[in-house]
Amino acid sequence: MIEPSILERVQSHVRDFARSPAASLFTRGYGSIMADACGRQYIDFSSAAGALNYGHDNPLLMQMLRRRLQEDGSATSAPRALKRFCEAMDGYLLKPRGWEYDVHYTGTTAAASVEAALKIAKRATGRKSVVSFTRCDAFRADSSSAVVWAASTGVGDTLFMPYDGSFGPDVDTMAYLERQLDTCQHPHEKPAAVVVETVLGEGGINVLSWRWLRDLEALCRRHGMLLIMDETIVGCGRTGRFFSFEASGVRADMIAMSRSLSGFGLPMS
Repeated sequence: MIEPSILERVQSHVRDFARSPAASLFTRGYGSIMADACGRQYIDFSSAAGALNYGHDNPLLMQMLRRRLQEDGSATSAPRALKRFCEAMDGYLLKPRGWEYDVHYTGTTAAASVEAALKIAKRATGRKSVVSFTRCDAFRADSSSAVVWAASTGVGDTLFMPYDGSFGPDVDTMAYLERQLDTCQHPHEKPAAVVVETVLGEGGINVLSWRWLRDLEALCRRHGMLLIMDETIVGCGRTGRFFSFEASGVRADMIAMSRSLSGFGLPMS
């Protein structure tokens, strides 16, 4: 275990996340298991917050990463690496699905990919706001952390609407969103885009239904809004298929990916 006095004495008290003063010092990971310095094992249900969907220390990925590090040439050969990445993305993910998306490399973080999608949507539609979803109950309102961060950077207004099932099975949250949109007197008053995750992991594990997602796509088409699928946490195979929304038949206008996109938690989005 980490000595509490070290954390209290050395580390800043300005933190993004709550942390126990007796947090475990993990020394090894393999598959879905992590082990601390005392040999105790833990199941990593979060897949390192969606960064290691293929497991800790995946042997195949480690072998490929070692091979790349041992290659002769510049470690900063970004154009060559980007070319190979786009070829793999097109050959393995887009063409087999009949999809024709442009690949836009945005940087290192999940928030960067979501922020880029929001800016593109606003430029394309000429509108200023976006819709994100929150799981509301009597005690909390939790929403996508990537969207919250992107909104805080000044990309515009974010309208938080109730997620599927937020108020129980008898309340149609899609009808609620439609009523809100119907109050807009001019098309440009409506949001530019809707950002949604198939599994809202903030504040619990909240899973939407395919019917709700298909209704959301239809609503976006009626009101001229773009549909952005936030796959930064739940995508890249974490829910089974590579894209978490594939089985719904929905066609997103943009897909934001990060975390496990590299296969080994490397910073890219």
